[in-house]
Amino acid sequence: MRSVVILARHGNTFEKGDKVVMVGAHEDLPLTAHGEEQGRGVGRVLRARAQQPDHIVSGPLQRTRIFAERVKEESGASCAIVLEPRLVEFDYGRWSGLSNDEIVALSGEAALHAWQERGE
Repeated sequence: MRSVVILARHGNTFEKGDKVVMVGAHEDLPLTAHGEEQGRGVGRVLRARAQQPDHIVSGPLQRTRIFAERVKEESGASCAIVLEPRLVEFDYGRWSGLSNDEIVALSGEAALHAWQERGE
């Protein structure tokens, strides 16, 4: 029997026009309506391909849990969603919840550039 592993990141957490900030382990944002629809879309694709999940594993934050719930609902899966705390997102430390402009004011443009370009 062949196993298929599908990895999906959660859907959108910002609406058009919202202030975009660093969202990590400490920002438990909900999905937008579009983000929930993105989860439903994944579920519909799985259902159309007759690939009903046997297991669904989600991080503990609401954006990941809700996304997993929408995938499950639309795919028709009957399995439980397992919450895995190790799937929590990166902790941005003092940059958590800040916009790029706020990060530049706090740490300088070189620091933001180093993160965006090289992950430093």
